[in-house]
Amino acid sequence: MKSIEELKAEQAKQLANLEREHAIADAMPTPPHTVHAFSTPWVIYKVKGLRAAVDLFAQFPAVVPCWTALDGCRYLQPLADMKPNAADRIDGGPYAVVLEVETVLEGPGGPGAKLFWWSTAPGFLVCVRVEIEGPGYIGAYWAMASDYHEDRSPRGRVVRSRHWKGNTVLRAAADRVFAWATGDSLTRARHSYVWQADHEETADTGADMSHALAMLQNLADELEPVESGK
Repeated sequence: MKSIEELKAEQAKQLANLEREHAIADAMPTPPHTVHAFSTPWVIYKVKGLRAAVDLFAQFPAVVPCWTALDGCRYLQPLADMKPNAADRIDGGPYAVVLEVETVLEGPGGPGAKLFWWSTAPGFLVCVRVEIEGPGYIGAYWAMASDYHEDRSPRGRVVRSRHWKGNTVLRAAADRVFAWATGDSLTRARHSYVWQADHEETADTGADMSHALAMLQNLADELEPVESGK
């Protein structure tokens, strides 16, 4: 049986965690859907369409650039979250924002997209992650799906392998593209499209005049054209 002291300790820990989550949410320019109070907190939003995600990016205070580093495998993180001596392994950046697209060819889901970046709130670093609902079935965003080339059996009935290229439109818009292992290269691919950070993002005025924001707005115009008269 759990003692009263153990229960009180658990409740005190849960209350402290909940208070931290509320403090993080209150520091955001608009209320998030979910907060995960990790050592570097995650603030999660859910929006319909890329344009809404880009509009949210524009509202945030100074962007904290992220970098790519190689340490057995490549990863994307701001310097403050990297391991000690990671500077020797940095091979790209600084980047302001990341559009991550996972393409799934089997099952009901389809391609899913997230826009994420790091920002600051009083006293801490925060990772802002925006889940983008596409116009397809259960939120799939097929216009962002990765392109691929198939190797088939001699009679063409069996797909032996798929070589994923990323999405043509997103590749043209982004400053750099990263492909990640998924464990199932036949039916699934994950790509990150990144945009370089500039002075406007790292200034206290936020990202309202940045290179990344301008490129994302152009991309949203291409993927989600606004009908005339609306």
